Amino acid sequence: MRKFWTKKEDDILYNNYYDLPLEQLQELLPNRTWTAIKLRARKLDLYRSFSHRRSSNVKNLISGSLIGFYWVGFILADGYIQDNNRLYVTLSSKDKDHLNKLALFLNINLRTGRAKVNDKIFDTATISCKDVDNIPVLCNIFNIDSNKSENPPDFNSYVFTEEQLLALIIGFIDGDGSITKMHKRKDFNLRIKCHSSWVDNLYFIEQTIYNYCKLPNKQPSLTKINNQGYASLCISNNEIIKKLKIFTIEKSLPILERKWDKIIL
Repeated sequence: MRKFWTKKEDDILYNNYYDLPLEQLQELLPNRTWTAIKLRARKLDLYRSFSHRRSSNVKNLISGSLIGFYWVGFILADGYIQDNNRLYVTLSSKDKDHLNKLALFLNINLRTGRAKVNDKIFDTATISCKDVDNIPVLCNIFNIDSNKSENPPDFNSYVFTEEQLLALIIGFIDGDGSITKMHKRKDFNLRIKCHSSWVDNLYFIEQTIYNYCKLPNKQPSLTKINNQGYASLCISNNEIIKKLKIFTIEKSLPILERKWDKIIL
């Protein structure tokens, strides 16, 4: 007797079909054959990535290069590491070209698809790779927990150069930050908002940026817990924001153009 697919099963496909290894996907859908899973995915217009079969260059993230530090910052904001050996990053399709830069840096495939969030379907771009040798080293160096939202790394424990830290911070801004032009003014706002557990890291980011620009730290600090309970940092100093952009140009960082192109030097 034919068994109809449930909403729960469809959600599993929306969230996992692109990149999850076959064995793990079948564990999530124990009552479905692989043939049935493929047929249902085709009906939902889902496609499968086989990037996990390709030899990735995750070691590029731990090479010490500024580009590697940039991408680590971006992953800290927008990525997810499962079981200490598999890396995922999924973005809206509008940032597909940016994610493709990371895919090329890691020598893995990028896959476009669809994801379901709160009953809404979005076009997405995804990368995924497994590396049992280098991803655990990455997690150890940068103190990355699989639940990094609530258990963030401690930026104050990082022993890196100022340039490496700044590259990581700019990557984090491209993931969790925004740059906006102030209404009827030539000034800009640089904002970062994330889980309240990250408040100490945002304070570290604030201090690092001000120290790099050779400016006295703000008193009181710009970092705070906002009315919604999020950790928040807002910098409205054009001199600082322009210096950050100049740094990205001088160091050839693969920045997210739609954010930084707003700033005219």
